[in-house]
Amino acid sequence: MGWQTAQTSEKNVTPRDYFFLSSHKFPQRGSFLEGWEVISTETFYQHGLVAICFVNTDIRHVVIAFQMFDEIQITQDCLDYARDFVKHAKQLAQRLDYKVSYTGKLKGGTVAELCAIQDKLLCYTFDSESIDESKLL
Repeated sequence: MGWQTAQTSEKNVTPRDYFFLSSHKFPQRGSFLEGWEVISTETFYQHGLVAICFVNTDIRHVVIAFQMFDEIQITQDCLDYARDFVKHAKQLAQRLDYKVSYTGKLKGGTVAELCAIQDKLLCYTFDSESIDESKLL
């Protein structure tokens, strides 16, 4: 069985694309996956969060990806930093009239899911961890 598109409204963004976008470690600006370019990346060392904004001009789509250092726990401050990054990435997408979705792996996937739930947008994650919101600091 081959790769399928995520949804009709998100055509051409495959699970394979989301996997590579969620897994690429600390990308620099530029292209590493055909059609996708890193246009913004932020590392919030204190909170162990890496946020990356990928753009595909062919399909007019922005993917916001999150990664986290393994030993760091997700805190409310971490989520606040993620939301701030998302705000700027979504403003870019809105100016360009591009679709937006989220991705992440492990704890980065959890951050992506929390952002996507709040925004009611598509999110494709891999091995995301469950989170007890009552334990967020």
